[in-house]
Amino acid sequence: MFEYMLEAVSYIFIIYLFIYFIPSVIGYKKPNAKWIIGVNVLLGWTVIGWIIAMIWAVRKESKPDRSIEANQKRINKALQELEDSHKRGELSDTEYQIKRRKIIFGPDGEISEKIEKTS
Repeated sequence: MFEYMLEAVSYIFIIYLFIYFIPSVIGYKKPNAKWIIGVNVLLGWTVIGWIIAMIWAVRKESKPDRSIEANQKRINKALQELEDSHKRGELSDTEYQIKRRKIIFGPDGEISEKIEKTS
């Protein structure tokens, strides 16, 4: 009789461990996996900690802002075209420096939002 109880308790414990670590398994490939696993391991025994880890694991990740990346590509392209014109002799050193500053910092000396709006 005792052997059957021990076997039943063992199965229940294995099932409990499987359920306990579900948030860690689901969130394993997320960028914040260390935090999900940490919350799951340290606070999972509290039902609230387990729920927080589970929500965090299944929550859809926000996509990075692509407009910043696209703006950087436009700036790099404009700088490359300007440098090519300078190398071909179409611009003097002074003109090159002035136009380069305008591309990077804008006409008023502040970082340009104009490039972002024009493309």
